[in-house]
Amino acid sequence: MAQEERFSFPDQLKCRFMPKHAKDTAVFFANKGIWHGYTLPENNDTKNCGKFGGPYCFYTKKWFAPSLLDLSLNVAGQGKIDLNTAKTKNLNQFPGLLMQEFEFDDYKLILQLEAVTTRASLYQAILINTSDEAKKFSMQLEGNIFDNTSKIEQIPDGWIYKVDGQEDIIWFVRFRLDAQMELNYSDTNYEFKYKAMQTVQANDSLKITAVVAQFFNGDLQQDVLITNDILSTPQLYVDNNKNFWNFLFGHMTTQSNIRRQMTLSAFQTIYLNSRSALPTKKYLTVLPYAETKDLFINTDEAWFTAVSLLKFDPRLSYNIVSFILNSINKDGALKKYLSLVPKIDDKGEIIDKPMAAWTVFNIYSVTQDDEFVKMCLPFLDKYLSYWFKDRDVDKNGWVENSQGIEEVALNAILFTETHSMLKMYEAIDDEEKIEYYQKQVARIADNFNLYFFQVDHNRYCDFNAETQEYTVAENTIGYCLWSGIANQSIADVYAHEIAKDINSDEIFYRLANSDIDPGYLYLMAFGFKLFNYAQIQEALKSIYTNSVDFEFMNNNKLFVKKYDSKTVEYSTYMAAIYLLMTNYF
Repeated sequence: MAQEERFSFPDQLKCRFMPKHAKDTAVFFANKGIWHGYTLPENNDTKNCGKFGGPYCFYTKKWFAPSLLDLSLNVAGQGKIDLNTAKTKNLNQFPGLLMQEFEFDDYKLILQLEAVTTRASLYQAILINTSDEAKKFSMQLEGNIFDNTSKIEQIPDGWIYKVDGQEDIIWFVRFRLDAQMELNYSDTNYEFKYKAMQTVQANDSLKITAVVAQFFNGDLQQDVLITNDILSTPQLYVDNNKNFWNFLFGHMTTQSNIRRQMTLSAFQTIYLNSRSALPTKKYLTVLPYAETKDLFINTDEAWFTAVSLLKFDPRLSYNIVSFILNSINKDGALKKYLSLVPKIDDKGEIIDKPMAAWTVFNIYSVTQDDEFVKMCLPFLDKYLSYWFKDRDVDKNGWVENSQGIEEVALNAILFTETHSMLKMYEAIDDEEKIEYYQKQVARIADNFNLYFFQVDHNRYCDFNAETQEYTVAENTIGYCLWSGIANQSIADVYAHEIAKDINSDEIFYRLANSDIDPGYLYLMAFGFKLFNYAQIQEALKSIYTNSVDFEFMNNNKLFVKKYDSKTVEYSTYMAAIYLLMTNYF
C-alpha cells in the first residue's frame, strides 16, 4: 500500500518540548479545535523517550501534566527496555498526528497520539512481534499531574480530575480494559498495565489504547459518551483523520513539491489555531495565531480564513461566519476582536473591513445552501444598516471610518457588500429586498468614481468632511479593482505605477517590513485579473508566496506576521492568504 502523502512532510509544527512546571513555556501540537495540546521530546532526549509532553490546557493557560502518557516496555528475559537502544528511533509530528517509532531486532513499538474529536485525544501503543516465533511482552502506561487543586477520582475504566475541585473543567482519562489489565492510581498519578507477560505470536501485536478528554461545564452528555465509541472502535477515528488529510491533499490545486508542502503547512497552522465551541459559545472558530494569552479572534482577518477553506473544509467556513454574525451588537456594529471565552467581553474597537456579506456570498457560491443564506441575511441587513446610517454622519451617502474620514477603501468594500446582498436576495427571490439593494448598488456605482477619483491628483482620494479637503488614498486601488467599482481607465493608471513597484522590488520589501496588508495584496491581485492585467496578478501572487517560502527555506519560520510590536509564527491570516494565492486562482 502506498504511503500516505502526509508522512512525506514531518515536523512542520514546532512542538518538541517537555514541560517542567505548570506555567512553563506554551509550545504544543493541537488539531480539530481541541482545547488541549501535546508535545514530543527532542530526538536526542534520552530521558523522555516513550513520553508525550502535556497536555497543555488552552483555557487555564497551564500545563496539566509533565507527561500524562509515559510508556514502558518489558520483554521476557530482558526486563524493562531502554527505548534509546532501538536500532532505529523516529519521533515525528505529522499532519494530525504525533508518532514515536522504535525498531529492535525482533519487535517494533509504535506510539501514536492524535485529536479525534473537539474534546478527545486518542492514544495507542502498538507492540509488533516482527520475529518468526512467539515472544512474551508487557507494557505499562503511567503519568502524573502538576495540578494539586483536587484529587484523581477513579471510574470503572479510568479516572477523572476536576480542576479546582469544581465542575468547570473535567479531565477524563479512560482505557480499553480487559481481564489481563489493571489500573492503579493515587491523588496525582496513575499506572495502567498488563498484570503479567503476554504471549504475542509472530507478526501479531499487543496494544494499549487510551482516551484523554477534556470537558467543560455545560457540555452535552453525548459529547462524553463519544469516548465510549472511541475506545471500542479506535480504528474508525484513526481512519477518519487519515481520510481527512488525504482529502486536503486531493483538493490542492498546486502540484509543485514546495507549494504542496507550504499548503499543508497552511492547513496545519489553521487547525493548530482553531478552537471548538464552548458550552455558551456556539461555534468553532480560529485564533489569529497559537495564542495562549488573549483568546480573541480578529474579525478583519477571519473573513479571509473562511473563504480560504471553502474548497477544503466549508464546515469550518460556516462556523467562522456563524460565530461572527452571532456576535453583532444590538445596533448592528461588529467588533474587531471577539472573545472565545464566555467570561471575557469582546473588545470595543469596531472592524475596519466590513466583509461579512462578501464572505457569506462566497460560501453560498460554493455550497448553494439557501437555508444558510436565509439564516445570515437578517444579521447582514442589520449590520449594513449600521454602516450606512450610523457611520454616514453628514448623510451624503458615503461612509466615514473611525477617524471621521470618508475613506475610499471602506466605501469600495461596502459596495461589494451591497452587491453581495443583492445577489443573495436574488438567489432566494425576495423582490422587496432585490429592489432596495438594486437602488443601493446603482447609487454607489453611478457616483463613486465621480466623488472619490480626483482628476487633478489622478488618484483616488479620501475626503475629510471637517476640513473639506481631499488627500491621496494609500493602499486603495486593490479594493476598488476587486469590488469592480473602478473603471478600465483608472485601472490603467494604477497598473503603470504597480508595475514599477513590482520591478523595483518595492512591494516585496513593503511586505517583508509589514507595510502592506497581505489580504489587501490578495484582493489587488484578484482585482488586476478582473481588469485584464494577468501579468500583474501573477507577479503579486509570486511576491507573496516567495516571501513566505523564503522565510521557511532560509529562516525555518512559518507564516510570520507582526501583530503590533509582537512578531509571531503560525499566523492564521498569513496561512489563509497563502491558500488563496496558490489554490484558488
